[in-house]
Amino acid sequence: MIRRLQQLGMSAERHVVLVGVVSTAVLAFVVVAVYSGAYRKPFAADTTTVRAVFTDTAQLTKSDPVRVKGVNVGTVSDITLDGDGRTATVTMKVDETAAPIYADATATLRWRTVLGGTFAVDLDRGSSTAGTLTGPIPAVRTEGQVELDDVLASVRGPQRAGLQSLLHELPQVFADPAAPATALDTLAASAPDLRKALAAARGRSDGDLPALVRNTAAAVRAVNTPGDAIRDVVQGGATTLTTTGNRAGDIGQAIDLLADITPRVRATLTRLDTTLTGVDGLADDLDAPAGQLAPAVARLRPVVRRAEPLLRDVRPLVRRLRPAVRSLVVTARAGTPVIEDLTPSVDRVRDTILPFLAERDAVSKRTTYEMIGPTFASTNSAMAGYDKSSSLFRFPLFAQGTAIDSLPCGEIITDPEKSAVLQCENLMSSIKQLSGYNPLGPVPGSVNP
Repeated sequence: MIRRLQQLGMSAERHVVLVGVVSTAVLAFVVVAVYSGAYRKPFAADTTTVRAVFTDTAQLTKSDPVRVKGVNVGTVSDITLDGDGRTATVTMKVDETAAPIYADATATLRWRTVLGGTFAVDLDRGSSTAGTLTGPIPAVRTEGQVELDDVLASVRGPQRAGLQSLLHELPQVFADPAAPATALDTLAASAPDLRKALAAARGRSDGDLPALVRNTAAAVRAVNTPGDAIRDVVQGGATTLTTTGNRAGDIGQAIDLLADITPRVRATLTRLDTTLTGVDGLADDLDAPAGQLAPAVARLRPVVRRAEPLLRDVRPLVRRLRPAVRSLVVTARAGTPVIEDLTPSVDRVRDTILPFLAERDAVSKRTTYEMIGPTFASTNSAMAGYDKSSSLFRFPLFAQGTAIDSLPCGEIITDPEKSAVLQCENLMSSIKQLSGYNPLGPVPGSVNP
């Protein structure tokens, strides 16, 4: 190399200086790349942004690590105070290898070492059934590391004095050897009462005490929630007390009246107690039928629920039917006399005319209503002819042995024993029946067709 430089006209001294400068520059670049972490950026994995809301981030700083199951997967990129002044939002850059983060994810501030000092964000990704996280992890699913200073911070003033007094009194308590035994005996004697008290504190059934604790916590959180709700409650209470004070006289009069009414109420309750005592026996008798009625009521309940929309829909129809019903009442009142006047006619049709129409002729073996139609049909065909003056009535002819019958007369042309050549018995009989017809009288004799 030196020969090559010499051939190029460069001295050895200048060569040494050039090599030193290049080596120094390379070394400085390597140092800067190592300590700044710039060499990792071309090989770093893609990141995603995750945000979480914490109630306390006093000891968390930017660039603190983010861990998933103890493995570093990112860093804290930003910490901003929220608008309510009670919480802070922590923005984290997390490697894509730790994604996805689900909607029920949790975040916890923990010590990076056992000795404490620095912190890291412990991220729990959640479960896939909850869906992908779309916003920041809420404060209800974040928590911080509880330190000894936080516990001791609540012990102030009188509490510290009480602890100091306790430390001075303990030696005196244990100075008497019989004192612990006496305390244990007292505790044993009080154990039954304590058991009842603890059972009462737990509630009437298992789970009452945890439910009470949860409800109390919810009430405390609601009271601690910023907003106008508590202010409205306080203002409402103040208004109620003011109104009560303004109505003090009326309240006093009500109390005086209540004092006069109380003896009467007591007497009424005494009589009611006697009545209820008599009702107990009836209730016992109804107990068994009530048990049998329960299945029927259970089956009837869906029907009643389904009928409820129908009843709601029928209500407007019932309102609109009221005028029609009133008009119908007026019409019924006016129509009652008419119906009463028509009753004899209807009875006559039922008892006289209809039985007459149903009677059967002894000769033709036909009922009266059956002969009405053929009679009018024959009359129609007989009067179908016309001449230049008027219509003609043509009597039909029927051959019968030695005679030719025509309605209403018959001509005898072959029987010399007959006294008359023309007989009109049918005509005369028809005339008598038509002139003497009475539908309410006996059934007239039949006419030989």
